[in-house]
Amino acid sequence: MNPAEQPTKPAPVHIPCREAFQVLLGVLALLAAAFACLKTGLVWQAFGGAGVLVFAGLHLPLSLFSAAFALWMVHRHPAPALLAVASAILNALLI
Repeated sequence: MNPAEQPTKPAPVHIPCREAFQVLLGVLALLAAAFACLKTGLVWQAFGGAGVLVFAGLHLPLSLFSAAFALWMVHRHPAPALLAVASAILNALLI
């Protein structure tokens, strides 16, 4: 076989770490916000409006704000966005 006819290996795909990190933070922020809304809906069904005020009082707004803040900051400053995602996840779990 002629060396020019030998099959070549495909070039490895390089994914930039910064872009992968930004996408991961965005997905986690959206999942945390969706989970917080889901848990608030489940609490509403189980306990009514008073239960939502007790269980999700400030955790739902803080989770949604942290998720929105993370989506806003992820391209400019990834480190505060990571802290905001951690806050969004923690507040979503505390509902």
